[in-house]
Amino acid sequence: GKVAWAEFRGTAGGFVELEFEVWFKTVSRSATAFPTIVPSVASNAAPYVMSGDTTTTLVSSARTVYDFALRIDNGLARRYAGGATTASSLDENDRIVTYRATVPWTSTEQDLEAQAIGGTTGTLVLTNGGMSTTFTFGVLQVPDNSPVIVGRSEVTLTLEMVARMTGTTKEISVVSDSVA
Repeated sequence: GKVAWAEFRGTAGGFVELEFEVWFKTVSRSATAFPTIVPSVASNAAPYVMSGDTTTTLVSSARTVYDFALRIDNGLARRYAGGATTASSLDENDRIVTYRATVPWTSTEQDLEAQAIGGTTGTLVLTNGGMSTTFTFGVLQVPDNSPVIVGRSEVTLTLEMVARMTGTTKEISVVSDSVA
């Protein structure tokens, strides 16, 4: 099987969630009972919590982020040959990586509103104690977007970014020291 897409998302003070979809060429049915799942108590199995340890760097500065969603879509396509009812292959097409983040709108974030068309590098770092996972983006392109003012609540800016490859640097690379 192959991962069709995966989305990491979090809201300040809550758990970081991962949702994903796996595709298979064929599926075999089995009479085997579902295994008993026992949660690990190891330090590297603790969940990530979106807190002060969650760091986003955009336009060369660390940013406060209220919520985020990082989606990696591998662009899978099922290939059927010769009238088969099962896929003969799962082919990867263009991978699309999007990163949405909501930030406060203060004088510190004004450089995020009208970014360069060519984009800028960025990172998302999830940390839990001594464990971390770092997502590094080749270039993040951000459409020019203005903050939204709703009543008397805090003014925020939602950035809808697309990661792009630049030179030989991939659109996204992931380093995790949380693996047992």
